[in-house]
Amino acid sequence: MPKIVDAEARRDAIADAVLTVIARGGLRAATLATIAAESELAVGSVRHYFSGHDELLMFAAETLVDRTTERLEAHLARLGTEQSADQRRSIAVDMLCEVLPLDSAREIEAAVWLEFAVVARTSTELARPISMLHDGLRALVARIITSGNQRSRFRADFDLDVEIARLHAVVDGLLLHGVLASDPEYALLSRRVLESHLEGLLAT
Repeated sequence: MPKIVDAEARRDAIADAVLTVIARGGLRAATLATIAAESELAVGSVRHYFSGHDELLMFAAETLVDRTTERLEAHLARLGTEQSADQRRSIAVDMLCEVLPLDSAREIEAAVWLEFAVVARTSTELARPISMLHDGLRALVARIITSGNQRSRFRADFDLDVEIARLHAVVDGLLLHGVLASDPEYALLSRRVLESHLEGLLAT
């Protein structure tokens, strides 16, 4: 009998391979040959799904967006069930941590994000999914800050626009430092930075 191929599972395996190769060797390393080798498939099998390098890169960028969005939506569902201010703040920190390189999967994603962010400056096509990530993160930050402001949690001199921009910059900085860091305590420190930042906004 012919072997039945799960197309969705194979695309997921190829997505993992694409992200791993880019994180390790940059965007230029993501050729059909290197992706086939990483995913333990024949080049022809990879070519069945992708016609070339540009299509592979777009798939990788869209995979990055989809996986991050899926994790964030899971936290949003939790956020809707919690009423305690401390619990909501803890969930908000969990959400922000999803874009930081705090485990092996997110380390790969963060490295790939930075690779794409550089190339997106000169590539109209790749700028679209990266803009989705950037705008999505800003929207997440805005939601967290706006929610706290609407609940009158923050101090009297609070400036909504400034604090949205400031928290966005903090998360971006933590992502960059996490990719470059070799400190094994970085995950714990990153969470503490976010907790401290949000606590610093609270009214006393």
